[in-house]
Amino acid sequence: MGKFENLRDMLDEAGEKGTKILSFLSMQSLPRFNMMVPIDSDEKDSICNNSKELPCLGPPKNATLLQTFNCNRLKEMPSWASRAKKQIYQPDYVLSHFVHYSTVTLGTIHRKSNNDKAREKRASAKKRERAVDQHTEAVMLHAKTVLPRETLEQYDLCITKWSACNLGFPHPNNVAIEGDRMDPTDRKRMSDPQGRGYNCFVNDSIENVWVPKLASALEKLENLWK
Repeated sequence: MGKFENLRDMLDEAGEKGTKILSFLSMQSLPRFNMMVPIDSDEKDSICNNSKELPCLGPPKNATLLQTFNCNRLKEMPSWASRAKKQIYQPDYVLSHFVHYSTVTLGTIHRKSNNDKAREKRASAKKRERAVDQHTEAVMLHAKTVLPRETLEQYDLCITKWSACNLGFPHPNNVAIEGDRMDPTDRKRMSDPQGRGYNCFVNDSIENVWVPKLASALEKLENLWK
């Protein structure tokens, strides 16, 4: 994101400024409905195979998951997204890490001391751990699989119960349409021609910069095996 063309440069600059722990806020992204495709028959999934009217859907094989799942319900990561954050940290500073949190750091050890030097270190501890700037540094896309069998109920839910829809329908021009979902006129403006509510935003940097970069890297890797 921003001026950075790779993660290493961003981490180097953050480290030079004294950052020891970088947190990436996380919320589940949605697979874009217009990119999903009917899956091939799967003998292990009787639910999909027995569905006569509607097909189970899955990610396309000719596109990356990065592009397919590039649709977040909110443009900005909310504060509650920190509960499932992921971290990149310097191991000489973080002495113990558990799931989403740096549980023991040199900073927490210094808090046990009461001398002036320790107080100075406590004051600077907050600068050593921070969240990445989503616009100028980096953003994490959380692609959580929607099982093919789960897409069957989505055909109805994405029309009748928008809040339960787990397939992505991007807002036109990436701008949310305000209105009352219960009002028939507003509801029509806030949904596609089939009545499926717009529910997510496409990250332009991911779509126009990083998706092509990933596709190019994968193509080079594939050519090595030919």
